[in-house]
Amino acid sequence: MQYTNKKLAAVLLVIEALQSGDFPHSHSKPVLDRIETLLQERVNTLGLIQPDTDQAVTKTICKEILHKIFTVYPLLGFIARSMDVRNSFELHGPFLNIVSKALGEDAKLIISSEWDFSPFTYNMPGDLGFSKVVFIGIPVSESGNGLAIPLSGHELGHNIWRAYKFHDKYYRVVEETVVKHIEKVIWDEFQQYFPAVGAPTNLTDMIGQQYWLKSWYWSMSQCEEIFCDFIGLLLFRESYLHAFAYLIAPGLLGSRAEHYPNMLDRVAALRQASDSQGIVFPDSYANLFEDSDTPPDAETRLLLSISDATTKQLIEQLCRDAASLLNDKGLLAHSFAETERIEKSFSMGVPAISPQSLTNIINAAWNFSRNAMPGWSHRYPSVYTNPKRCEQMLNDLIFKSIEVLEINQIQGIE
Repeated sequence: MQYTNKKLAAVLLVIEALQSGDFPHSHSKPVLDRIETLLQERVNTLGLIQPDTDQAVTKTICKEILHKIFTVYPLLGFIARSMDVRNSFELHGPFLNIVSKALGEDAKLIISSEWDFSPFTYNMPGDLGFSKVVFIGIPVSESGNGLAIPLSGHELGHNIWRAYKFHDKYYRVVEETVVKHIEKVIWDEFQQYFPAVGAPTNLTDMIGQQYWLKSWYWSMSQCEEIFCDFIGLLLFRESYLHAFAYLIAPGLLGSRAEHYPNMLDRVAALRQASDSQGIVFPDSYANLFEDSDTPPDAETRLLLSISDATTKQLIEQLCRDAASLLNDKGLLAHSFAETERIEKSFSMGVPAISPQSLTNIINAAWNFSRNAMPGWSHRYPSVYTNPKRCEQMLNDLIFKSIEVLEINQIQGIE
């Protein structure tokens, strides 16, 4: 108990120091206050332990406290890094506007540059009280890259998936699709690996379920990832495709992670959703990617093939659900005309005038970049001949345009 008291006191001192920090946005403060309250409650609990308290009870309390410290500690580091000057503080307001429409006006947003090359969000335990707090970690090397902003849409998707309980919606759907695929498509092969199942009718009993449970779990995770891709795609349209390829293509070495979709299947899902939503899908896009190696174990390959087939069956439904939710929240607004107008501003070397959405700004920036920055060769020849200066100038225009957008949103001009 003495050690636990000291650990708690040390963490509370860290929180106290962080609370005195200069936060660029206010949402970190209530999260810190909540963590402090949670830990202070543990201090009070320790204070109730008496000399004659059962030792097993004391150890259980100390173990729970240690678990809580392990749980909240990464958040403290995340909040500390959210103050780093590498972060693009201009993004907070306009992206918070999207978060608030998606999750409710009481939603909070904390964005941080992170030493993890894959963008991520935290799936926090419900007892912490952070269900309406969106934590988005961006690779530190990309946190100041305006063209990478659409990747945040995927991470918001994970928060939407949890908030609207899509796991519960797909739980039985995935189970039924897995069982149907085994029964109707690969029963003979499945029985070769799992003869104990006996007959297709046994697939749904307690014994039969254990043999395809991994396939169900992997497909549930894959469905969430595809859904989040669709949220990013529908929010940011073509710019999500470009940002996705920029960060991920051609893929990673080694065996694929089972809980992620096969890379080329993931790209095919993006194409299917793009076609259904009128989003321009680049002709040679799929050629940018390669699949990771399949697992060497034959049984794992079989179970993974079941999860892949299941996920493919649900792509259309996942796209409908993502589009329906974003449409209901008023988050599918975009304008080709405004995107073109912003591109013209960029070609003149000036920020967008009265931009209406983050989507239009980023799509204009990607179009302008991919078209070799038309107009700059004669207007800014010294910049145009220097790729690094070109990137910096475009980045400056992106974030200045985002600042203008935030001012307009604060003033109610949308």
